Amino acid sequence: MPIIHARSLEEALASPRDVEALVLELTRATLPAQIFELHNLKQLTIEGGTLTKVSPRLAELKKLRYLHLDKHPKLDLADFPVMPALESLGLSRCKLRTLPATLFQCRNLRILGLGMNPLKVVPAGIGALSKLETLYLWGCGLKEVPPELGKLTELRVLELEKNALAALPAELAALKQLTQLNLEKNAFETFPAVVCELTSLEGLELYDNQITALPDAITKLARLTKLRLESNPIKTFPADLSGLEALTTFYVSLGIPKGELQQQIRRLPPKAFIMSFEDGDLARDGRWADAPARSSREIAADAAEPSKTAEAAKPTAAKKVAKPANTATADEQIFRFESRVTRTAFVPGGVVGVCYESMRAFDLASGEQRFHAPGDHHWVATSPDGTLLLAAGDHTALLDARTGATQAKLPVDSAYLASWSADGKILLLYNDGALCCLDAKTHEIVQRLEVGRTSFATLSPDGQRILYGAGKAVRLWDRVTDKEVFRATVCRFGASDGRFTADGRHAIVLTTEALVRLDLGQKKPKPEPIMKTSASAFDIFPDGSRAVLGGPKISIVELEKGTTLATLGTHEKVGPVDHIVISADGGLVASCGCDHTVRVWQSRV
Repeated sequence: MPIIHARSLEEALASPRDVEALVLELTRATLPAQIFELHNLKQLTIEGGTLTKVSPRLAELKKLRYLHLDKHPKLDLADFPVMPALESLGLSRCKLRTLPATLFQCRNLRILGLGMNPLKVVPAGIGALSKLETLYLWGCGLKEVPPELGKLTELRVLELEKNALAALPAELAALKQLTQLNLEKNAFETFPAVVCELTSLEGLELYDNQITALPDAITKLARLTKLRLESNPIKTFPADLSGLEALTTFYVSLGIPKGELQQQIRRLPPKAFIMSFEDGDLARDGRWADAPARSSREIAADAAEPSKTAEAAKPTAAKKVAKPANTATADEQIFRFESRVTRTAFVPGGVVGVCYESMRAFDLASGEQRFHAPGDHHWVATSPDGTLLLAAGDHTALLDARTGATQAKLPVDSAYLASWSADGKILLLYNDGALCCLDAKTHEIVQRLEVGRTSFATLSPDGQRILYGAGKAVRLWDRVTDKEVFRATVCRFGASDGRFTADGRHAIVLTTEALVRLDLGQKKPKPEPIMKTSASAFDIFPDGSRAVLGGPKISIVELEKGTTLATLGTHEKVGPVDHIVISADGGLVASCGCDHTVRVWQSRV
């Protein structure tokens, strides 16, 4: 069987005809002659930082497509050969001051990495690389870009950040395939006009310059989804930004008060979440951030309504009447906060929300605020009897659930996860790579488990086991024996949350791809798929038969069959739903997220 990735020269030479890829940790200044015996080599990566010369014999490797020579600070390219088959070349961080003419004769290059080299000038010969799709020129000390760059009409990605650019040549308007352009940390004082001609752009990064005005022509970028302009003192904005139809993320710094911004911009991008790191959230979904929160019915009706543009294009068409979606029928209460709400919890007769600046509790009957507890809170969990709140953050404490008054300070600072055992005797907190179990009466740490990074952690109903996320896997730890019970891989990317069922026999885990079930009675349980989902948060009902998923719609699902039973409502589509919690009696569902709200629904199906 062919060796696809050899990690040493010895391994490669054991079967030289079969080697297609070689990663070599070099300890000498030149390439070993044996490399040139690998005639079927397609990928070559040289690591170690010791290479000083490129051998012209590389031209003997006729099938070589990928050559990565990054981070060799003494590299000399004087003998760089012409390699007709080469498609990807990495030369970043090599302290190169010049580029050989032979490099520009490698006419099949699609990817060229030249970042962090003190080139100061890009040779005009680069225009000969007509098949180039990705070009990295970040941190090269450039004060100008050659107009020949406009000949690279297949270019998709252009990285020019961390240079000294103050203008771009008009010839770049020919880059009609360009989708990603990075111009951060340069010397632009005006928005480069040619950028507005790059109508295929999807991502534009211009932060940390000195731009003061945004041109009206920016609305030509109808495919733009991300726009980063923070750390620019922008004072002038177009009156109409609605042409940025695809824009979802817009970071900006203001050189004017927020009130003046609202006077300048009459029409916002219809989908964008606009945020200033200095001034907070500005707008979302075509509405200013300080506008009243919309109900699920209003959100659904707005989504069903034909756009004004479409109506204008068909003046003779009969006007459709927008009907609220059938899914937005549950009773809904909306509680608005000053910023993103990251966690929520029920208390007797009320609901609590945690945002970056504070914790607030509201009465469900009157809608009035019960208490406001300032501070940097990360997590909140209600005790089983409903009398206490476990508030995790820079300073972790137990609070009175009705007044928010501190009842006890806990010896775990900067905690990011918090939960109770079902009997209320054990507290679980995550801090600095460790899970800490505390006695709920004495508040002393009784057990500490080093876990590294974790995405979630929860106690079993009897408080004897801990289920926690570890990258692609979940792990189960027995507190009595102080040993790991199992580690189970549940997905390709990551497990985001998990719960024990009420009987403690199963775990329900939300991954980036699906909701899965683990049989905890097995020594090596395999994840049993319940349903595919892109939800970002979930909770399960006390009887273990149903769950609530959120992201951005809030839906009740049946766990046995993996079917959706009802959709309670939705959040504004400005980011993920961060947390979902079900009340102790299963009658209410609360969710919170990026739209600055906690939403509460009746969960009856």
